[in-house]
Amino acid sequence: MQTSQNKHNGKQMDIKREEGLKRRIGEDNIGYKLMLKMGFKGDGGIGKKAEGRSEPIPIEIIDGRKGLGLHNIEKKRSEAIAAAREQQDMKMSAFQSDFRASMASRFRMERAQRQLMAARSICQQLDMAQSRDQPVDKEFWPPDEKKAKLLAHSELIRREICRSSPHGSRKKRRRRQNDAGNTRDLDERRDECDTVLGIESDEEAYCDIDAAQHGPIESKPDLILSRLATYLRESHFYCFWCGEQYSNSSNLEAKCPGPTEEDHG
Repeated sequence: MQTSQNKHNGKQMDIKREEGLKRRIGEDNIGYKLMLKMGFKGDGGIGKKAEGRSEPIPIEIIDGRKGLGLHNIEKKRSEAIAAAREQQDMKMSAFQSDFRASMASRFRMERAQRQLMAARSICQQLDMAQSRDQPVDKEFWPPDEKKAKLLAHSELIRREICRSSPHGSRKKRRRRQNDAGNTRDLDERRDECDTVLGIESDEEAYCDIDAAQHGPIESKPDLILSRLATYLRESHFYCFWCGEQYSNSSNLEAKCPGPTEEDHG
């Protein structure tokens, strides 16, 4: 009982001491009254010009047996770790944002690529129905046999690379492919296909999920699709987004919502 009472009194003393250290000296204090008689003004700071400190210096009582220097070192270390962790979180957040934007762009380009292939087939059929044996623009018809083989070949090469190394830089991929003895052959075949087809060649894009599933994407398929859709409207009165050929320009303008995909909701 006595021990418990002593502990309680000790805590009360600690609390009162902390409150006293943080509180300014009151006007009823004998020392304060003596300072006033010596010329001290209560509303100013210390010093001749009263520009010095007016609040008491906070006292930090360190528990345990650690020295002052060690305590400061540990405090600085903790602050450095917290700052590094905050910086790492910011980098991770930026990386995730960039990754989502990159994947969204990739999905849009893949969708445009699929739509472009469909529009090319339609354009070829309509052109040939008008006895045209050559496209107005070489990008408006499906690729010829040689280019189609290169496309298929390029897709197989990319899938092979993705299976052998789903992650990592090109240098690491080359090191692993070297063990299998097929590095130079794969790189030369891939570069040849990319040059002929005008395929995007981002070094880190070869091994993403989309490349493994859908193969290569031509350079700016969305722009080619836009030009092709305009050609189909003007030359054949065909709206790719409606999926319908109209009898004439007036009928097209009257029944079609507009020339873009957004116009069709």
